[in-house]
Amino acid sequence: MTNAPRFLDKLVNMTAIHDLELMEFSLLKTLEEFIRAPEMSILKLDRNGHPCYQLNFKREKYEIIWEDFVISEKILNAVEIVGKTEQTFTTKFDESHLLTVCYVLRSKSQDVFFAATTKNRLNELDTHMINGLLGIYRNFYQVISESQRDQLTGLSNRKTFDDIINKITLLFTPYHTYISVLVLNPTFCE
Repeated sequence: MTNAPRFLDKLVNMTAIHDLELMEFSLLKTLEEFIRAPEMSILKLDRNGHPCYQLNFKREKYEIIWEDFVISEKILNAVEIVGKTEQTFTTKFDESHLLTVCYVLRSKSQDVFFAATTKNRLNELDTHMINGLLGIYRNFYQVISESQRDQLTGLSNRKTFDDIINKITLLFTPYHTYISVLVLNPTFCE
């Protein structure tokens, strides 16, 4: 395996990230370098099977979609099959591409899938590598999720709150925009 040293470097970088969203970006970037898929996505469905989050990676650009989803019927059908079997599924996507969908994980609130379009069928080594990286992502997802939640209430803990506020601040700082935060304590309100 001539890519082994590069693969290990990518793996080290990906597992050093302690933020789920950034880790998903890193996962797609790492996979793109190995399988050269023109388009890849991480798709999250709520418990009713409705899309609630989609991270797309296409031509070196990321796009996060939280609402107004436009997902092809072929992808949704493949996700439904993979959701039932938890096995990787490949089908024809269009005249020149194949669609491969992999099961990633099932959390309390959502199911997570990986989808990629490729010109050629992925070989056994590529499929094994994808499933291995998705397994590492699954393990880190659980560790990070557990570390960000209060075990008694299930709500985000103070460190997670601080991290999110810092992210929001960094997003708006270049625009010299003011932000406000309203915190309500339901045990104090009457």
